[in-house]
Formats: sequence, C-alpha cells, structure tokens
Amino acid sequence: EYTIDGKEEDTYLQFLPKLALKYAFDPQNNVYASVSRGYRSGGYNIQMFSDTIQGQMRSRPGSEPTGAGSIKEVIRYKPEYSWNYETGSHFTLRQNSLWADIALFYTDIKDQQITRFTKSGLGRIMVNAGHSRSYGAEASLRANITDAISFNANYGYTHATFTDYKTNQIAEDKEVTIDYTDKRVPFVPMHTLSVGGQYTLRCSKNSFVDELRFHADYTGAGKIYWTEKNDVAQNFYGTLNWRISVISGNAQVDFRMRNALNQKYATFYFESMGRGFTQAGRPMEFGADVRWRF
Repeated sequence: EYTIDGKEEDTYLQFLPKLALKYAFDPQNNVYASVSRGYRSGGYNIQMFSDTIQGQMRSRPGSEPTGAGSIKEVIRYKPEYSWNYETGSHFTLRQNSLWADIALFYTDIKDQQITRFTKSGLGRIMVNAGHSRSYGAEASLRANITDAISFNANYGYTHATFTDYKTNQIAEDKEVTIDYTDKRVPFVPMHTLSVGGQYTLRCSKNSFVDELRFHADYTGAGKIYWTEKNDVAQNFYGTLNWRISVISGNAQVDFRMRNALNQKYATFYFESMGRGFTQAGRPMEFGADVRWRF
C-alpha cells in the first residue's frame, strides 16, 4: 500500500480591468478597440496524480513510485494570466443585404495552462508553460443575395507560440531540460474557415408544405499541433455538410448529412506506454430530425 500525507490549499483574489472604446460612424458602422486582463485560476491534478501513481506501480512491481513525495510539486498548477488586445470594425456595406466584420487580436500569456501526458504515459495533467503569445485576425462576410438566397464566409488566422518555456522531462530514463521556446502552442488551429449558403423556396398557400430550405456549408481547420514538441500534427482538413428542411405549419423535418465527402482527419492525439494514438474524426453521417413547435 502506498499513501501520501499532506494538505494543500490556495486562495485566489484577482482584479481584472477592461477598457473598451467604440466610435460609430452611424448606427450600422463602427470601429472599436479593447484591452483586458484575463485570468484562469490554478488548481490540482487530483485524478491525474492518481493515474500517475497507478501507472508507476504497474510498471515497477514491488517498488515505490518515484517523484511522489510532494503534493504541491506533483499535482498543483498555477493560475494563468493574460493581457488581451483587440481592434476591429463592423460595417454594413449594403443596407439589409451585405455585412462585413474584421478583427485583429494580440494576447500575451503568462503561466499558460496546457495539458501534458504523465511520465508513465497513463493519463494527463495540467501544467504551466511559462510565457506564450498569440496574434491573428478574423474576418466574416454575410450577404442576402436575394430574398431567397443567403451566403456567409468566415476566416480566422492564429499564430500561437511559446516565448519562454523550459521544462524537465524523462528521456531515455534520464531527466533532461527541454526548451520549447518558439514552438507552436498545441491544440490551436492555425487556420479556421467556414463557407456556407442557403436557398429558401416558399411554396404556394395551397401547398401542404410551407417552405423548403436547402443549406450547405464547408468548414475547415488546421494545421493543429498535438504536442509541445510539434512532432505530431493534423494538417488542414475540411468537411462538407448539407441539410434539407421541410416546414409545414408547426412541424419541421430536417434531412442532414455531415462530412459528405467522408474526409479522414484526427480530432485528438494521446500517448500511452510510449506509443502515440489518434482519435479519428466522425465519418460520413446521415440522419433526420423531427421538430414540433408548440
């Protein structure tokens, strides 16, 4: 039997200022800028610490787990602090038919909280990753081409890197210092994209069906790095989806297909016992929904 004695507790009190300015040219067109302080509280990896102990005991039968003498050192992670800067605009390019939004952002993060696999490879823990920064842009366009046809497009770019991140890890049964400075922050897609449109067919008053709606969209994301080492990644991928809605009175029936091209992609990566595994994205799916409004 292996037990750990001790007690740890933390109390957090934070002041989070925010300043936002907006200049409106008219009720539908404006520019804005904001700066704010961000915060995520620290905590304890209670369940992950248990997984680490169990994994070490299984890998070394008859011996005590190593590195488990200090509760604070093993399971505690610190709060995350950030300064967030954003500027952008909202424009109506054509009355009731064309809108555009654009935003630029910059975020400086201290003690960023990220997940890491335990030394045993069984389970994950939350750790702090020194300093990081991210900057990028987002743009969107919405249009009502006619009373029956609408279109939308969104694009985002994010460049997120560690600016100062050194940590100790086990490599070839030895603890070594690894420098992840200038590496990409894992789980942050570099590009995001969405393009979609809808056509609405309004039926005659004598028809049993009031409306038919045909909707299609293409969404994509990538490149996404899964580890701090940036040695495993998911390249940019996209999925095509469509939906046909039949509306009659209070009833609505939707026929939908997701990932119509059956795109192969990974949504998650993890390591266990020194081996890497990916979780496959959802394959082509077809379904139907029935709704009734009261």
